Amino acid sequence: MKKFFIIDGNAYIHRAYHALPPLSTSNNRQVNAVYGFVKLLLKIKNSFKPDYMAVCFDYPSKNFRHEIFKDYKANRKPLDKALISQMPIAREAVKALNVVGIEIKGYEADDLIATVTGNNKGSGVQTVIVTGDKDILQLAEDETVLIWNYSKDIMYDTKKVEEKYGVAPKQLSDIFALMGDASDNIPGIKGIGEKTAVKLIEKFGNLENVLQNADSVKGNMGKLLSHGKEQALLSRKLIELNRRVPLDYKLGEFESKDIDAGKAVSFFEKYEFKSLLAKYSVKEHELQFPVILNETHRNEEAGSGSFVTDKPVFEVVNSQERAAEVAEKIEQAGIFALKTVRSTLDSLKTRIVGISLCVENKAFYFPIGHNDLTARQVIFEDFKDIFAPLFFSDKIKKIGHDLKQERNIYSMSGVGLNNIYFDIMLASYCLNPAKSHCITDMSKEYLDFTAGVGSYAWKGSKKSSFANSSIEAGAKYANSISAAVFAIYKIFDFQIKEKKLSLLFFDTEMSLVEILSEMEISGIKVDLPFLRNFNEKIVYELKIIENNIYKIAGIEFNINSQKQLSSVMFEKLNLPVIKKTKTGYSTDEEVLVELSSHEFPAEILKYRELQKLKSTYIDPLTDYCVYYGSRIHTIFNQAVTTTGRLSSTEPNLQNIPVKSAYGKEFRKAFVPERNKIFISADYSQIDLRVLAHISQDTKFIEAFKAGTDIHSATAREIFNIPEGYPLTDSLRSAAKSINFGIIYGMSPFGLSKQLNIPFGKAKEYIDGYFERYDKVKFWMEQIVKQASEDGYVRTITGRIRYIPELRSTNAQVRKAGERMALNTPVQGSSADIIKIAMISVYNEIKLKGYKSLMLLQVHDDLLFEVPDGESENMISIIKNKMENPLHLSIPIVVDIKAGRNWGEMKKI
Repeated sequence: MKKFFIIDGNAYIHRAYHALPPLSTSNNRQVNAVYGFVKLLLKIKNSFKPDYMAVCFDYPSKNFRHEIFKDYKANRKPLDKALISQMPIAREAVKALNVVGIEIKGYEADDLIATVTGNNKGSGVQTVIVTGDKDILQLAEDETVLIWNYSKDIMYDTKKVEEKYGVAPKQLSDIFALMGDASDNIPGIKGIGEKTAVKLIEKFGNLENVLQNADSVKGNMGKLLSHGKEQALLSRKLIELNRRVPLDYKLGEFESKDIDAGKAVSFFEKYEFKSLLAKYSVKEHELQFPVILNETHRNEEAGSGSFVTDKPVFEVVNSQERAAEVAEKIEQAGIFALKTVRSTLDSLKTRIVGISLCVENKAFYFPIGHNDLTARQVIFEDFKDIFAPLFFSDKIKKIGHDLKQERNIYSMSGVGLNNIYFDIMLASYCLNPAKSHCITDMSKEYLDFTAGVGSYAWKGSKKSSFANSSIEAGAKYANSISAAVFAIYKIFDFQIKEKKLSLLFFDTEMSLVEILSEMEISGIKVDLPFLRNFNEKIVYELKIIENNIYKIAGIEFNINSQKQLSSVMFEKLNLPVIKKTKTGYSTDEEVLVELSSHEFPAEILKYRELQKLKSTYIDPLTDYCVYYGSRIHTIFNQAVTTTGRLSSTEPNLQNIPVKSAYGKEFRKAFVPERNKIFISADYSQIDLRVLAHISQDTKFIEAFKAGTDIHSATAREIFNIPEGYPLTDSLRSAAKSINFGIIYGMSPFGLSKQLNIPFGKAKEYIDGYFERYDKVKFWMEQIVKQASEDGYVRTITGRIRYIPELRSTNAQVRKAGERMALNTPVQGSSADIIKIAMISVYNEIKLKGYKSLMLLQVHDDLLFEVPDGESENMISIIKNKMENPLHLSIPIVVDIKAGRNWGEMKKI
């Protein structure tokens, strides 16, 4: 079934304005709401590939509802000027991204959405409405009309609406008419809330029947209904959506079109959306290469088989004969740069559209999967016959930008990619982790042309932009990148050696590319039946908690509304105000934790935990398994964090909860294949061990060498409790907070808040710590001093992090820089240690020919999927390799666990 996505423009722009931090252009024009809106449109186009698409806007004046009720929306505060000023830009964005925008005088976006949705009926189209407005839910219908609440990532169909409200979508206008809507100043019947309204509609069927039977309703409720008939009927007129807006509707006019690269980039440049420019840069006029060859005039321009020219040369290769010549020259050179053009962003589920190979300044583009059936292209099997030996060869060096993605592509295509020698993205990351590692930005900085040109943009058609682009445009884009890669490689190769980063870059980061690629390809299995049962349990628990919250509050309200929650907590329940925000009283986690001795905030904390677990993990993973199979394939990002740590996205498997009971239960959904087990290996207190090593504090080192509990040892040191005397849990807990807090530059004020003790006592604890561990204090002072002088710090392996904040005139910024200077050598060294261990374990698995798989890295923890017959040997290998990655002055300890799922791992 074809899909028609309709976006509620006003609703999303308003949400983005309040949800995103301020973002201004160089001339102080605020654009945060537009940026969020643009990101939504691009996500819809790229992820969902809609067949039809439209954005609906409120017309900026009074509408027919004001004629019915002059006080409609009268209680609303005037919109912020910074938001109003962004509405015209949002309309401009819609045009720039080639999306149809609709607005009609006298009507709201809701009415336009309802009208388009109604017109879609009978056309074989599934309508997906993107909005957070509950009024739109009355349009939901099984299969044909879905409502996607983007911010909560919930897709509503008829069943989902019935689960939430207890009635069918068509009955929602009756419920809303009874309860009213304060945000729109729709009166409803005073005294009737959502719960009561639902009961009345369930009992009587519709609003008319409720009002006709008001006399039969006992008590005060009957009086309310009798007196509020007119208000209820008026309210329904205001709430009901107008499905007959005079709109000249033709389905074909809403067809989702490819993004016009030039228009989009001009818009991004105008409003300084730099991250989008880096990704979607497509301006062909930026190309400075003067020579572009194709098969018909190659010999005239460059001479037969010539690879020598003063200027860079781009060539399109579409014959086997010329491909063989290129292969021969690459083999002679022993090195080439690679850029693959693919149909989708997912490197594991894509198809190859074109391949660019570059030697020195000669780049060759092989068109393979363009949709132009009239153009001459290379058959991929023929390309494989010629180039697979070179791709697979250990003698030929491969260079590129994000070679992990390239390896994924060619592993899935049956070609393979060996001797992955130099990734300029990783080189840039090692040279300065805080800089942009985008090829477009790097080429602007180091070369006299911008890489990434042509008709490149991930467009919202069924196939990618490149599949639909001309071969010449694809060649300009891909060849400019492979040529830029080769040129920047020479610059970075020199800089890596000059800054003494060769061991870190070649032995650690480049060695990790193959390993992370294999981990992404392997994925991790999810037990879908367990996940569905767990989801039912969470839904049930959420309902119980929700009812508890309403019971304690004495009223029903929108728990997810910060404004309504704040009103209940601090005005109705009179809880103490902890802190304020620009919009009112804060209800963030810190506030709720501080007030959690009261049952209401305690229940809200439970509610938020379960809701986040469901929306962030359970629902997306369930959908993924349904569409793509039971193994989840995350992406490991090697060049994102400033400390050297890996991160995980799509989905983020590093942030799966572990401490709470529900989080532990959720981990049971991750399972090994039959006749295999999970083995996890977790570094014990690795950051503290690194701190002991780099500070060379004698007492710290001795405690680790003796194998004593470091937190107990610290407690005895700073609280003067001799061995043999009992140590209370509270003192050990205080010592633990200090141990880990020191790494992050925790102040006495921070410790006092964490331990809920007086400031003076917290200062006494920290002073006592430094008195006992004096070399730790000396190291901290020296590292901040050195970083202030040099402008950077290094980890044990030499990884660099520049800290310009240390030279700021702003004391707060400077303090933040000092914390970075303290934290980076510790956390960065820990990150390097586990990377080195991963390489060592992986190489041993290959050497032994084992079938065990390394699946995940979660900061200090590695997870393996191991056949039953290999488990004993693997435990020995993992422990030995992970405990001996570097020669340090303290022992490194690894805790090993095993189990049949990730949630039930037993220590070995």
